[in-house]
Amino acid sequence: LLDLVQDETSLPDLVHLAFKFLYIITKVRGYKVFLRLFPHEVANVQPVLDMFTGQNPKDHETWETRYMLLLWLSVTCLIPFDFSRLDGNLSTQTGETRVPTMDRILQIAESYLVVSDKARDAAAVLVSKFITRPDVKQRKMASFLDWSLCTLAHSSFQTIEGVITMDGMLQALAQIFKHGKREDCLPYANTVLQCLDGCRLPESSHTS
Repeated sequence: LLDLVQDETSLPDLVHLAFKFLYIITKVRGYKVFLRLFPHEVANVQPVLDMFTGQNPKDHETWETRYMLLLWLSVTCLIPFDFSRLDGNLSTQTGETRVPTMDRILQIAESYLVVSDKARDAAAVLVSKFITRPDVKQRKMASFLDWSLCTLAHSSFQTIEGVITMDGMLQALAQIFKHGKREDCLPYANTVLQCLDGCRLPESSHTS
């Protein structure tokens, strides 16, 4: 199935079907066991990122593809290799500037934390692996936490969209504080707690 996915000659429908079967396997066996089976060399980072280019977050027929790609990207984030070394010259032949790999991953993670399907869960897993990396936490952890807390503060559990957004932010925060090192998370703990207290979550009737 992974060979089909990685074959550039595979038709899009075949790729989506392969990801559907891969999702079923993760559903039965659990995604944590499955993560180890994904190819996760340095050479896999760019191809996985490129697969997101043609994805439509609003296509409800292909959410399994995006779910699996997010999990795949999360395991590549465990590679002990500074992402900045993948960028090289960011200038393209047309004179445009490419987005750095670290920023591309963060943009993907943030955009999928607010979708209405299960890809939101995988985005939270990606965030926990990505933000807690040594090369990322120094540059991106504070700004990501600020973004997630601001998003939480401006969302309401009175609307469906608000519930979805708040669920994504809360999952991301929970995963970061679960998997991050204590000394990295502690400076932000009080601010996060105050924001969560201000959201009045116990008043919500939603269980998600």
